[in-house]
Amino acid sequence: MQRVTAHTASTQKELEASRTAVHESNERVMIAEGETRQLRSMLEHERSNTEELVLMARQNGELDCLRHRMQEQSATHGRSLTEAQQRIAELEEEVRKGDECRRKLHNTVQVSRFVFLLLLEPL
Repeated sequence: MQRVTAHTASTQKELEASRTAVHESNERVMIAEGETRQLRSMLEHERSNTEELVLMARQNGELDCLRHRMQEQSATHGRSLTEAQQRIAELEEEVRKGDECRRKLHNTVQVSRFVFLLLLEPL
């Protein structure tokens, strides 16, 4: 009977040790699950950040492309503006010369008219 009691006591100690081990294992499992959830959350957050970075990089690339196009158009319009200003200056000079010619012609007509009137006057 002592053997049975000793064996029972030994078994109870083993059972208690097993329960403690199971309890500790359960605690470790819960801690590991919490850490897993936290790591998954961090991973999702990092994925979101990565997607945002990719989107920002695309937008930055598009922005660079638009800047380049604006510079090209600005240069083109700058040349066009210079050409237009030169053409305006040429046309203004042409108008000035035409106006000068018109005044000379007008004066010639006035002088001819005066001479004609003088010729028609009786002596």
